[in-house]
Amino acid sequence: MPERNKSLELEQRKECNLGNFRILIVDDFQFMGSLLSGMLKEIGIGSTIVVETAKDAQKAINFAAKEHSSSTHIDLALIDWLMPETNGTELIRWIRNKEEEHISFMPIILLSAYTSRKVVEAARDNGANDAMVKPISAESLVSRIVHIINHNRPFVKTDTFFGPDRRRKEIQFAGKNRRKMNPSFVEVNHEDV
Repeated sequence: MPERNKSLELEQRKECNLGNFRILIVDDFQFMGSLLSGMLKEIGIGSTIVVETAKDAQKAINFAAKEHSSSTHIDLALIDWLMPETNGTELIRWIRNKEEEHISFMPIILLSAYTSRKVVEAARDNGANDAMVKPISAESLVSRIVHIINHNRPFVKTDTFFGPDRRRKEIQFAGKNRRKMNPSFVEVNHEDV
Protein backbone atom coordinates (compact mmCIF):
# COMPACT_ATOMS: atom_id res chain seq x y z
CA MET A 1 0.00 0.00 0.00
CA PRO A 2 1.43 3.40 -0.92
CA GLU A 3 2.64 5.46 2.04
CA ARG A 4 0.08 8.23 1.46
CA ASN A 5 -2.87 5.79 1.54
CA LYS A 6 -1.48 4.09 4.63
CA SER A 7 -1.23 7.36 6.58
CA LEU A 8 -4.76 8.36 5.48
CA GLU A 9 -6.09 5.00 6.70
CA LEU A 10 -4.35 5.47 10.07
CA GLU A 11 -5.89 8.95 10.42
CA GLN A 12 -9.34 7.56 9.66
CA ARG A 13 -8.90 4.83 12.27
CA LYS A 14 -8.02 7.38 14.92
CA GLU A 15 -11.21 9.28 14.08
CA CYS A 16 -13.37 6.16 14.60
CA ASN A 17 -14.33 5.53 18.20
CA LEU A 18 -14.97 1.80 18.19
CA GLY A 19 -15.37 1.69 21.97
CA ASN A 20 -19.13 2.15 21.68
CA PHE A 21 -19.52 -0.46 18.96
CA ARG A 22 -21.36 -3.71 19.57
CA ILE A 23 -20.75 -6.47 17.05
CA LEU A 24 -22.76 -9.63 16.51
CA ILE A 25 -20.64 -12.67 15.64
CA VAL A 26 -22.47 -15.64 14.12
CA ASP A 27 -20.27 -18.72 13.75
CA ASP A 28 -21.18 -22.35 14.42
CA PHE A 29 -17.59 -23.13 15.41
CA GLN A 30 -17.44 -21.95 19.04
CA PHE A 31 -13.66 -21.52 19.02
CA MET A 32 -13.82 -19.18 16.01
CA GLY A 33 -16.54 -17.09 17.66
CA SER A 34 -14.45 -16.73 20.81
CA LEU A 35 -11.34 -15.95 18.79
CA LEU A 36 -13.10 -13.21 16.81
CA SER A 37 -14.63 -11.77 19.98
CA GLY A 38 -11.24 -11.61 21.71
CA MET A 39 -9.67 -10.08 18.62
CA LEU A 40 -12.36 -7.39 18.42
CA LYS A 41 -12.00 -6.50 22.08
CA GLU A 42 -8.23 -6.20 21.63
CA ILE A 43 -8.67 -3.71 18.79
CA GLY A 44 -11.00 -1.56 20.88
CA ILE A 45 -14.51 -2.77 20.07
CA GLY A 46 -16.80 -2.08 23.03
CA SER A 47 -18.67 -5.39 23.17
CA THR A 48 -19.60 -8.46 21.19
CA ILE A 49 -22.44 -10.95 21.12
CA VAL A 50 -21.37 -14.42 20.03
CA VAL A 51 -23.95 -16.95 18.81
CA GLU A 52 -23.60 -20.26 17.00
CA THR A 53 -26.77 -20.41 14.92
CA ALA A 54 -28.81 -18.17 12.66
CA LYS A 55 -31.82 -18.71 14.94
CA ASP A 56 -29.85 -17.41 17.93
CA ALA A 57 -28.69 -14.46 15.81
CA GLN A 58 -32.31 -13.68 14.91
CA LYS A 59 -33.26 -13.79 18.61
CA ALA A 60 -30.39 -11.44 19.51
CA ILE A 61 -31.32 -9.04 16.70
CA ASN A 62 -35.02 -9.09 17.63
CA PHE A 63 -34.14 -8.48 21.29
CA ALA A 64 -31.93 -5.55 20.32
CA ALA A 65 -34.72 -4.14 18.15
CA LYS A 66 -37.29 -4.55 20.91
CA GLU A 67 -35.12 -2.89 23.54
CA HIS A 68 -33.59 -0.35 21.12
CA SER A 69 -31.26 1.09 23.74
CA SER A 70 -27.60 2.02 23.65
CA SER A 71 -26.69 -1.08 25.65
CA THR A 72 -28.45 -3.56 23.34
CA HIS A 73 -27.95 -2.05 19.88
CA ILE A 74 -25.96 -3.98 17.27
CA ASP A 75 -23.74 -1.89 15.00
CA LEU A 76 -22.33 -4.57 12.70
CA ALA A 77 -22.63 -8.31 12.10
CA LEU A 78 -19.92 -10.83 11.20
CA ILE A 79 -21.72 -13.84 9.74
CA ASP A 80 -20.21 -17.21 8.82
CA TRP A 81 -21.16 -18.44 5.37
CA LEU A 82 -21.66 -22.16 6.06
CA MET A 83 -23.66 -23.08 9.14
CA PRO A 84 -26.03 -25.94 9.92
CA GLU A 85 -29.77 -25.39 9.43
CA THR A 86 -29.66 -21.85 7.98
CA ASN A 87 -26.64 -20.57 6.07
CA GLY A 88 -25.16 -17.09 6.31
CA THR A 89 -26.72 -15.78 3.12
CA GLU A 90 -30.22 -16.70 4.34
CA LEU A 91 -29.54 -14.83 7.58
CA ILE A 92 -28.33 -11.80 5.61
CA ARG A 93 -31.53 -11.82 3.54
CA TRP A 94 -33.58 -12.06 6.76
CA ILE A 95 -31.75 -9.00 8.16
CA ARG A 96 -32.17 -7.00 4.95
CA ASN A 97 -35.91 -7.78 4.88
CA LYS A 98 -36.60 -6.55 8.42
CA GLU A 99 -38.93 -3.57 8.64
CA GLU A 100 -36.88 -1.79 11.31
CA GLU A 101 -34.34 0.37 9.48
CA HIS A 102 -31.72 0.12 12.24
CA ILE A 103 -31.69 -3.62 11.49
CA SER A 104 -32.14 -3.73 7.72
CA PHE A 105 -29.33 -1.19 7.17
CA MET A 106 -26.93 -2.93 9.58
CA PRO A 107 -23.44 -3.35 8.07
CA ILE A 108 -22.68 -7.04 7.46
CA ILE A 109 -19.43 -8.84 6.68
CA LEU A 110 -19.76 -12.42 5.42
CA LEU A 111 -16.95 -14.70 6.63
CA SER A 112 -15.86 -17.91 4.97
CA ALA A 113 -13.02 -20.40 5.10
CA TYR A 114 -13.52 -20.97 1.37
CA THR A 115 -11.66 -18.74 -1.05
CA SER A 116 -13.86 -18.73 -4.07
CA ARG A 117 -15.62 -16.28 -6.30
CA LYS A 118 -18.87 -18.01 -5.29
CA VAL A 119 -18.52 -16.71 -1.71
CA VAL A 120 -17.89 -13.13 -2.84
CA GLU A 121 -20.84 -13.28 -5.23
CA ALA A 122 -23.08 -14.79 -2.54
CA ALA A 123 -22.15 -11.98 -0.15
CA ARG A 124 -22.68 -9.28 -2.77
CA ASP A 125 -25.91 -10.70 -4.19
CA ASN A 126 -27.54 -11.21 -0.80
CA GLY A 127 -26.83 -7.75 0.61
CA ALA A 128 -23.61 -8.07 2.61
CA ASN A 129 -21.37 -5.02 2.72
CA ASP A 130 -18.26 -7.14 2.31
CA ALA A 131 -16.76 -10.63 2.47
CA MET A 132 -13.59 -11.86 4.18
CA VAL A 133 -11.75 -15.15 4.06
CA LYS A 134 -10.76 -16.94 7.27
CA PRO A 135 -8.34 -17.00 8.96
CA ILE A 136 -8.66 -13.29 9.61
CA SER A 137 -6.02 -11.08 11.18
CA ALA A 138 -6.98 -8.36 13.64
CA GLU A 139 -5.34 -5.82 11.31
CA SER A 140 -7.41 -6.83 8.28
CA LEU A 141 -10.62 -7.01 10.32
CA VAL A 142 -10.28 -3.54 11.84
CA SER A 143 -9.26 -2.18 8.45
CA ARG A 144 -12.40 -3.62 6.85
CA ILE A 145 -14.68 -2.36 9.64
CA VAL A 146 -13.22 1.16 9.43
CA HIS A 147 -13.52 1.08 5.64
CA ILE A 148 -17.21 0.18 5.87
CA ILE A 149 -17.78 2.99 8.38
CA ASN A 150 -15.91 5.61 6.34
CA HIS A 151 -17.07 4.52 2.88
CA ASN A 152 -20.68 3.55 3.32
CA ARG A 153 -22.36 2.92 -0.01
CA PRO A 154 -25.95 3.93 -0.72
CA PHE A 155 -28.49 1.14 -0.44
CA VAL A 156 -30.40 -0.06 -3.49
CA LYS A 157 -33.91 -1.49 -3.44
CA THR A 158 -35.32 -3.45 -6.37
CA ASP A 159 -37.91 -6.20 -6.61
CA THR A 160 -35.25 -8.84 -5.95
CA PHE A 161 -32.51 -7.07 -3.98
CA PHE A 162 -32.02 -4.79 -1.01
CA GLY A 163 -28.56 -3.90 0.20
CA PRO A 164 -25.50 -1.76 -0.42
CA ASP A 165 -24.94 -0.76 -4.02
CA ARG A 166 -23.04 -3.69 -5.51
CA ARG A 167 -21.04 -1.43 -7.81
CA ARG A 168 -17.82 -0.26 -6.23
CA LYS A 169 -16.77 2.07 -9.04
CA GLU A 170 -18.63 4.80 -10.81
CA ILE A 171 -18.24 3.97 -14.49
CA GLN A 172 -20.15 5.91 -17.10
CA PHE A 173 -22.06 3.58 -19.39
CA ALA A 174 -22.29 4.87 -22.97
CA GLY A 175 -24.74 2.29 -24.33
CA LYS A 176 -28.49 1.92 -24.09
CA ASN A 177 -29.78 1.42 -20.54
CA ARG A 178 -30.68 -2.27 -20.20
CA ARG A 179 -32.63 -1.93 -16.95
CA LYS A 180 -36.36 -2.26 -17.25
CA MET A 181 -36.76 -0.03 -14.20
CA ASN A 182 -34.44 2.23 -12.30
CA PRO A 183 -33.49 1.14 -8.78
CA SER A 184 -34.22 3.44 -5.86
CA PHE A 185 -31.27 4.57 -3.84
CA VAL A 186 -31.89 4.85 -0.14
CA GLU A 187 -29.60 7.00 1.98
CA VAL A 188 -29.15 6.04 5.61
CA ASN A 189 -27.79 8.15 8.41
CA HIS A 190 -25.47 5.70 10.16
CA GLU A 191 -25.60 7.71 13.37
CA ASP A 192 -29.23 6.61 13.71
CA VAL A 193 -28.49 2.95 13.00
